Amino acid sequence: MNVKVSIILIVIVFIFAPSIYAVQLYSKPFWANSINGFEIGNYGDIKLLLTVGISKSPEELIPDSFNLKLHKISFGSIEPIEIDWIDMPEMLGEYPGLLSVFCDFNKDGKDEIFIVRTESSDACEVYVYKIFLEEKKIEKIWSEKFPGVVWDEIKLDEHNILVQVSNLVGDYLFILGYKNGQIIKKWEMRSSYGEYLESQFEVVDNSKIYIRVGENTWKKVQIVNDEIVFSTPLEDVSKESMETLNLDDDNELENIEQISNDNDIVGGVDSDNKSWLEEFDNNSDYEIWNLISADLDNDGLDEDIFLYGREDVDEKPYEVEIFMVKY
Repeated sequence: MNVKVSIILIVIVFIFAPSIYAVQLYSKPFWANSINGFEIGNYGDIKLLLTVGISKSPEELIPDSFNLKLHKISFGSIEPIEIDWIDMPEMLGEYPGLLSVFCDFNKDGKDEIFIVRTESSDACEVYVYKIFLEEKKIEKIWSEKFPGVVWDEIKLDEHNILVQVSNLVGDYLFILGYKNGQIIKKWEMRSSYGEYLESQFEVVDNSKIYIRVGENTWKKVQIVNDEIVFSTPLEDVSKESMETLNLDDDNELENIEQISNDNDIVGGVDSDNKSWLEEFDNNSDYEIWNLISADLDNDGLDEDIFLYGREDVDEKPYEVEIFMVKY
């Protein structure tokens, strides 16, 4: 009798347990500079974690450096990779900043690293680095300086990146890709202020990226057979659809939403779909940022990875955690 009752109770607990217990949480402590973040990439079957301004101890964070580090990552594991980074971008200028993205330019299944280094409001440099894990080195294979700042970048697909550089004169857009054995600009366009041509672009859904060509008119842009293709005729896009963006680099789009009654936006993710957010939304002194969804274990299911730490820290290194959430 007692055995039967126990079994019934177990079943009831399993059925009616809140969805928050259906996830696994893993975290690892780190230290971070004021300029920090991470990206997830692929090297064959290996998942790569590139960190910026993040390290295991504050002593390892070199002053006046972006502190780029490469790791192997799977759910519950982050292992540093000892590698020689040749010609690493330097932290220079009045307003130093860095943006990084993994992209498999040459379609070999091994991502390259796309990096934008900002010096000031009118100077930046774009790099592409190739990873050689077996040789334990990272080499620069392409770079170019630009008079302005990279206002935005977005991957058109897994092999091409659309980049927008803005300065006092106007905007310069180009698509960086791979052709005939080298990194090249497959397409480029300039516009001057006072004109709408190619002045900005947005993601509307998973397959549509639009470039603005008029006050209320946008052109769809995509890559077909390695060439840039614009939609004909021009397409009107409603303002409401522009408020839906891919904020966490996964295959789904999110609406900008407020989490609970707090003013903080947590990656624009609706908490109804991310039950674990409830655990992190009760402390106003801490925040979540750099939320990315990726299949860390190559099992066809995405995990969420994000940084978690205290808000309003000073310029000194401070404690953060890298969290992983498995559903």
